[in-house]
Amino acid sequence: KNLLFCFRNCTVTDPSGAVVFQPEWGGFDMAVGEHIVSAYSGSADKEAHNVYPPKSAKTAIKIEYTSEERRLFGLYESIRSQRDAGALDLAQAERIAADLDASFSDAWLAYLELYELLKRHAPSNALTARVDAHLTALCGRDEETDDLIRAGYRFLA
Repeated sequence: KNLLFCFRNCTVTDPSGAVVFQPEWGGFDMAVGEHIVSAYSGSADKEAHNVYPPKSAKTAIKIEYTSEERRLFGLYESIRSQRDAGALDLAQAERIAADLDASFSDAWLAYLELYELLKRHAPSNALTARVDAHLTALCGRDEETDDLIRAGYRFLA
C-alpha cells in the first residue's frame, strides 16, 4: 500500500545537514510505499516555484569556416576514415602528412591522430618516424601543447 504524507511547517535536511526543504516553501509531500508507479518531475506550481529558467532569447552563432579550416577538417576526416576502416593507405597518409607540413604545421592534434594510425599499421615506417619527430618538435613550443601531446602519447602507449 502506498501512502502520501503531507507535512506543514516542516524542515527537511539531507544526511550531511544541508537544508533541502524549508517551511516557507509550503507543505512537504512525502510518498511512502513499496514502490512508486510514476512521478512527475518538476514543480507542481511552476509560478510559485519556477525551478526552470526561461528559454534564452539568444540563438547559436553560425560559424563561417574559412576554406583553409575546411581543408584541415578534410584531413581529419581522411585520417578518421582510415582509422574506422581499420586499414592504412600509406600513399594517402603520405599526402596527408605533406599537406599538414605545407599548410598546417601547428595542427598538433592532426599529427597525433596520424601518428596513432601509422603506429598501429606501420610502426617502423619512415613516415611514422617523421610524424613522431614533428610532434616532438611541437612539444617544445609551449607548455599547454607539450602537455596535450604527451597525454596523447601516454594514451597511445
